[in-house]
Amino acid sequence: NKMAVSSLVRTLVATKHHVNLFTKVSSLRRFHRSAMASLSTTTEKVPSLVDSDWLVGAMGKHEQIRIVDSSWYLPNQNKDAMKLFKKGHIPGANFFDLDKCSDTNSSYPHMLPTADHFSETMESLGISSESLVVVYDQLGVFSAPRLWWMLRVFGHEQVTVLNGGLPNWIKQGHATTTKANTPPHVHHHSERHPEHGKARHHTKEHHGRKGHEELHTKELQHSISPFKALEPDVHAKNGLLKVYSQMDHISNDPKGYQIVDARSPGRFNGTEPEPRPNLRSGHIPRSHNVPFSTLMNDGLMLPAQDLKSIFEAAGIKVDAPIVATCGSGVTACVLALALEVIAEADPTKYHSPVAVYDGSWAEWGALTPAQE
Repeated sequence: NKMAVSSLVRTLVATKHHVNLFTKVSSLRRFHRSAMASLSTTTEKVPSLVDSDWLVGAMGKHEQIRIVDSSWYLPNQNKDAMKLFKKGHIPGANFFDLDKCSDTNSSYPHMLPTADHFSETMESLGISSESLVVVYDQLGVFSAPRLWWMLRVFGHEQVTVLNGGLPNWIKQGHATTTKANTPPHVHHHSERHPEHGKARHHTKEHHGRKGHEELHTKELQHSISPFKALEPDVHAKNGLLKVYSQMDHISNDPKGYQIVDARSPGRFNGTEPEPRPNLRSGHIPRSHNVPFSTLMNDGLMLPAQDLKSIFEAAGIKVDAPIVATCGSGVTACVLALALEVIAEADPTKYHSPVAVYDGSWAEWGALTPAQE
């Protein structure tokens, strides 16, 4: 009996040892997988503006890179950005429709969508919370900064704008394509099987264990984790978003935010009509005018020092709080991008994050009476 008890004790100890060993090995395997995933997806904070050579290098280096054409045109330009995208775009790019990814219940153009709407749109483009997003447009640097700003507003920092956009990409001798790109599929843990409408099961009966595991592994290789957008907090200190009620206060506070308007001098001064019908001309009180076009040379954004000189000549202190505005919140983001480029060029000096007034003149001009 004593021998039997001793044998049983040794068996139990050995079993416990094997269980502990299995647990440790499983834990190490999980850690290894996590570390490898981290190595393949984690990148240093990218600069806000990059050139075509940087993009060519990143295409072969970053597994999670996503290229997006976010072209948009003013109503009076009579151009179809999606049709132009289909005629030629950077290989691997997908198209972002600004008007569709907006608050469709608003009477003002392309106001920010909800976090859920934005997440769904990003996932449809193959963008996850781990993605490195490169945004460009068909004009140079015009509408791409809007998506750059939107991603940051919703909490995604790994985003950059291609300086010069598609025109400079072509000018530098890089290829374009008309081939449609199929973005990776978003994988949710509770995902339903597309054919049967039932949850997937890892059983022999479904595909055979080995066959199903191979199928599941193949699916995961071409899938991404979800995009998790954060709901913007308009009251956050140094927030990137301002709304009408805040602008009403800012426009009457000479000690607060500086307001900078990206529109042309004629629209800013009220001597040219707005491109949107029945909208009066003019500008928000206390605004400074820095036309976004003055920040460019041949479609390329100017170097940081030149940008700084232009803002300072317009009476803007680049290291003090700023809110950017324009006609409908698109080219205001060009100003925000330029100010971010200035800040990145001098990281030793604190620069307050630049906010954008989402409704811009389309909202302000409609809600406020003209002032003499």
